[in-house]
Amino acid sequence: MPGTTTSSPGTTTTTAPAGEWPVAVIGCSNTEQVVRAADDSGLFDPKVAVGGEFWRWADPGFRAWAKFENQLHPGIETVWWQLCQKSGTLRADYQADMESILATAAGLIKEHGADLNTVFVSALNEYPDESYPRFKAWEVTVEMAEWAVANLDVSPGPVMPLLGPDHLESDNIHPNAAGEAAAAAVLIDFFGG
Repeated sequence: MPGTTTSSPGTTTTTAPAGEWPVAVIGCSNTEQVVRAADDSGLFDPKVAVGGEFWRWADPGFRAWAKFENQLHPGIETVWWQLCQKSGTLRADYQADMESILATAAGLIKEHGADLNTVFVSALNEYPDESYPRFKAWEVTVEMAEWAVANLDVSPGPVMPLLGPDHLESDNIHPNAAGEAAAAAVLIDFFGG
């Protein structure tokens, strides 16, 4: 892996030089938190292309495409796309077109990254039950990820862990430090192992 490794007693840190991380990332605030928690792995550019919900990526003029392009250096071949959704129900106009939205977004990802070989797709992290605001959204993103893998030129990404009360901030949506660490370990194992 490109970069430098520094060690001190009990600590080893690998830092990729600017623009040379092997995995580009698209997602939402949860994605960004987890990638930053995995920062010492040297696998991910900490400047995640954060864009919120999945359907935004089907818009070629979406502002976050510039952040995505900043992650793409010559030779980068891998993208991790975490499908994000705020609600357990899709707006009617998106529900009817979910498949075409996912297909358009996947096509735009590959169009922006001409050298990409693999786009890995994952759902949100799992939540324990319906009392959590994003539980139904997690279910929707699981369905979307499964459809994308079955019908598009994408591969199944890491299965993000169940994050319960001990792993979430007080909003019961975003991971706390323990949740970030648990999810970062999954990413590092999947992409670095």
